[in-house]
Amino acid sequence: MMGVADSAPNLRDPSRTRVRRNAVWNLIGQGLPLALAVLLVPRLIHGMGTELFGALTLIWAFLNYFSLFDLGLGRALTQLIAESAEEDKKNEEDLISKAFTLSTMLSLIGLFLLFFSAPFLVLKALKLQGALATEMLWSLRALACGLPVLIYGVMCRAILEGKRHFNLSNVTKIPLGISTYLIPLLVIPFSRNLFVIVGWLLAARILILVWAFAQVRKMMPHVTWRFNWKPSPNQRKLLRFGKSITVSYVVTPFTDNADRFLVTSMLSISMLAYYTTPLELTNKFSIVSLGIAGVIFPEFAARFLRSPKETASLYLRGMKYILAALFPPVLLVTAYAHEGLSVWLGPKFADAGSPVIQWLALAALISGFRLIPYFFLVGIGRPHIAARYDFFELPIYAGVLYVLIKTLGLQGAAIAAVLRVTVGGLLYHFLSGRLLEFRSSTFMKTLLPLALATIILLGFHLAMVPLLKAILVFGILALHVYFVWVLVLEMDDKNFILKRLGRPVHS
Repeated sequence: MMGVADSAPNLRDPSRTRVRRNAVWNLIGQGLPLALAVLLVPRLIHGMGTELFGALTLIWAFLNYFSLFDLGLGRALTQLIAESAEEDKKNEEDLISKAFTLSTMLSLIGLFLLFFSAPFLVLKALKLQGALATEMLWSLRALACGLPVLIYGVMCRAILEGKRHFNLSNVTKIPLGISTYLIPLLVIPFSRNLFVIVGWLLAARILILVWAFAQVRKMMPHVTWRFNWKPSPNQRKLLRFGKSITVSYVVTPFTDNADRFLVTSMLSISMLAYYTTPLELTNKFSIVSLGIAGVIFPEFAARFLRSPKETASLYLRGMKYILAALFPPVLLVTAYAHEGLSVWLGPKFADAGSPVIQWLALAALISGFRLIPYFFLVGIGRPHIAARYDFFELPIYAGVLYVLIKTLGLQGAAIAAVLRVTVGGLLYHFLSGRLLEFRSSTFMKTLLPLALATIILLGFHLAMVPLLKAILVFGILALHVYFVWVLVLEMDDKNFILKRLGRPVHS
């Protein structure tokens, strides 16, 4: 593969400042809920018990999945608004009216399907019984009725992010994340009914939607917000993009949550808590990867046709920065998994959950690596490439997951997650590299740091005396900081850090 040089050029333009600023907003928007989750999850488990808390984690999974029932229209809207000329107000209005018309249709269809499929999901798929089954049934039906609210929220955030207003987008995400953990804690002293908790979660989302919609209207007063059924090129663009990404948006949430369902059905809903608690924690590492990849996504859409070399530079920087930022927390979680869980949730939880969280932390690191090529493919209007893989991934992953859970239990589910993100990440990176015309040396250089990080993390699965472990962790982190400063950060990034620290900047 020929074309792009091994090292990305040092581009100095205002967009780099915008990307850095938006990445900081994304980190804040997802980091605050993570900090709250660390504090509140032990109290939730203590107050609810492992069975009810396991059911709540399923509700969280359904909330995430139902918000993706727009079938890719949100991501399409972000991409097309980012591509649209700033002064083309008429095109923006047509895009938004078409997107909201189509999302209304999809939400109503989804409402009907999900409402009447709830008994199958609860009784057959999850195999729940008794009072908990009844609560879960009506909780899912409540979520189905709230589907339009969830999808309209996605549309509002898509508009804000397409216009690069990540500050406003994250102001909506922060209360969403906080309410996810805080509302159940506030409700359980008065009611331990899952349906009541879900009702309050939906009420919070309605209030957040009203605020987000007000911000979009204030930012775009020229948009009339009416249903628009008249065919137009924008409608065809949305449908074409949405159709290509529909497979990913339908299949991927099933793939993402297959481990929860199989653990519940093959083991028990009580055992699910020992898996989903480490999973929820390691999933929060995505605050780093999404914080970087999320702001780069509209930049891919805006730059690729105009400047492929600039896009390649942005792609490489994104991958370097995600790996550089994710490795230290992943290393600490892997090295001190048992000690950390013992302090956080108790020795019993640590015995069952520490091997799980070690594998899931590695999966989170590789998943962050995989995000940049995935967002690149979608951002340049090639979502069908990723969709084809996603379609075949689900049955293969489900089969591997079933075998590993049957043989290794909870740890097998975590190992399956590592295998899944590794294969997908390598494939996405290879396909993206071909489109960006990377040299073979560039392609391999991006993989070597990830391979080295993986070997180091696997080494900490072995039992070590505390002193040796502490020395190794300190030494590895010191080397990591040195190599990131010397090899990863570019001059303007170093100057940005030095300026914040009050140190003299380099010329």
